[in-house]
Amino acid sequence: MNRQKFLIALKPLSLFVGAFMLFTVIGTLSHECGHMLVAKYKGYETKLYYASMIYYNNDMMDYFAEVYNNHEAAIKKNEDFEGKIAYEAAVNKYQKDSLLIILGGPLQTILTGMTGLLLLFCRKKRIRQQGFQLVDWLGVFLALFWLREVFNLVTSIGDRLLSSEGSFFGGDEMNIALMLDIWPGSIALFLGTFGFIISLFIVFKVVPAKLRVHFILGGLIGGISGYVLWIHALGPILLPIY
Repeated sequence: MNRQKFLIALKPLSLFVGAFMLFTVIGTLSHECGHMLVAKYKGYETKLYYASMIYYNNDMMDYFAEVYNNHEAAIKKNEDFEGKIAYEAAVNKYQKDSLLIILGGPLQTILTGMTGLLLLFCRKKRIRQQGFQLVDWLGVFLALFWLREVFNLVTSIGDRLLSSEGSFFGGDEMNIALMLDIWPGSIALFLGTFGFIISLFIVFKVVPAKLRVHFILGGLIGGISGYVLWIHALGPILLPIY
């Protein structure tokens, strides 16, 4: 390959690397914002960190602590005590709120991915007539938010195989399954498999064939380097955990 052809090939690869790095950070933060949006709606205070968030209600926590300290023995033995009905109602509400808040992250990821697919579907005819435009690349990267579900499934299984401890599943998907009292891997496997199918469709049916190799290489380089850069370098500086 001569120098001119090399530079022509390097340009799209560099653009894809940069785009994947950017959307890796956007995907991480928007996922956490999905949790936060639900938490805010339910009346909780929130704090955003570089790869997580917390939600809290100081009045509620003080109430739980006070009741538990005053009636610890009765609560452990499931015996009656003054204010038990109100206490159990508050606990039940908190558990339901927690489920909705945890759901908020994956739902944000899924809705963003579906928005990207819808955008590409609506522009299908124009893509055939005019070729790929900037808005179509936006649709591609939004649709690939589904890759988060694939990444979560693969990394959780990989961690289990390497450590030989814990569960094959983790993250929001496992927590939701446990809270719904269903098999821990049910949601993770379903979303991971569906996300993998969508990703294959985007890469091999939507992305132009002449740019496909550049796109795949850019995704591997940009996705990994973006994750490492944000999680281990920039993120802890810009949005540190206090």
